[in-house]
Amino acid sequence: MNMSDRHLLGGVAGVIFEGEKRFDMVIRFDKTHQKSIDDLRNLYIDLPNGNQVPIKELADINFVLGPMQISRDNVFRRTYVGVNIRGRDMESVVKDIQQKLGAELNLPPGYYLIYGGEFENLQKAKNRLAIVVPITIF
Repeated sequence: MNMSDRHLLGGVAGVIFEGEKRFDMVIRFDKTHQKSIDDLRNLYIDLPNGNQVPIKELADINFVLGPMQISRDNVFRRTYVGVNIRGRDMESVVKDIQQKLGAELNLPPGYYLIYGGEFENLQKAKNRLAIVVPITIF
């Protein structure tokens, strides 16, 4: 089964754990209901009182642009934004990004930014050198 066939058959809705094993929980429609997003919008949901309503009355179901993948660290969702730098040093670019985001980005509670990758490695190396160089000189 290629990736496009898998996309048409359904999507991962969660993860099931059985001991140490981990399985994706996949929601799939039968072939007669795989034709349009309206099939999902008209999916009936059971209410606690026994009645049923189409999911479109409870939620907006639309295609939207979003991250290609959302990973998790423990219970926190994580996504990456990659930057290729040409003609400047990494530290000054990250400082410019931090200033711009600090001035214009108001994250809701529970959201935070981490500057990782090569920048994180650079910071760790600078911290090690700040200890090793004075000891070596002494």
